[in-house]
Amino acid sequence: MSENSERVKKWRKNTKKRIIKAMGGKCVCCGYSRCDEALELHHLQGNKKDFGFGSIRANPVSWEKIVKELRKCVLICCLCHRELHNGLRKLPEKVDYFDEKYSRYEEVRELHLCSVCGKRAYATNKTCSSKCAAKLSNGFDWDKIDLLTLIEKSSSYTEIGDKIGISACAVIKRSKKMGLPLPKKPLRPTKNELEKMMLIMSLSKIGKKYNVSQTAVRKWCKKFGLKNRYPVGYWAKVYAGKFSEPLSDE
Repeated sequence: MSENSERVKKWRKNTKKRIIKAMGGKCVCCGYSRCDEALELHHLQGNKKDFGFGSIRANPVSWEKIVKELRKCVLICCLCHRELHNGLRKLPEKVDYFDEKYSRYEEVRELHLCSVCGKRAYATNKTCSSKCAAKLSNGFDWDKIDLLTLIEKSSSYTEIGDKIGISACAVIKRSKKMGLPLPKKPLRPTKNELEKMMLIMSLSKIGKKYNVSQTAVRKWCKKFGLKNRYPVGYWAKVYAGKFSEPLSDE
């Protein structure tokens, strides 16, 4: 799973927890609160519903838009929700609605100490401000790094960045400042080699093997006239353990 996918997955989980806290933390009918995934939101007036909360799992929206929708809902467990829609249950007279103290996203975000100045900062950021972030990025000790040797032995700036723990952009800026040559061109597979690899691994894995991007591998495929036989998302399922063998030719 990519870093961006992990970020979205974490956002979904944290947003669900924040929604549950803002709505009282339990089912308004039976008081259930054991499992977050079993808790849902019920719109009090269906004709005023702008979007379903299931849709934001696929297309995340801002907290401000979520808050506007939360004000129209109550928190309810999945069982009571089904019974309510089938006329087997009624909402109690007194229920917990949206707590307005959660209306501002910043007020419910986790905090930690800035790694530069020690002031309070949001847990999603390493530093408390752009000024501290600049100090952190400028704090890399280039005197301890033999950049010329790394360039001669590496095939890309990304590979160099991964080795010393900084971004490829930072390596490029330093190289230009020192007037160093570009890394040597990465080796490329032959048509037969690429065709064999496409049967057993994803294009992104092939890219990592040759220290190039997935887009570069797609260009190789286009140049050789090769087509990917697997649908989009197939290899993600394979690596997640959902499939054990490649798809058939049928």
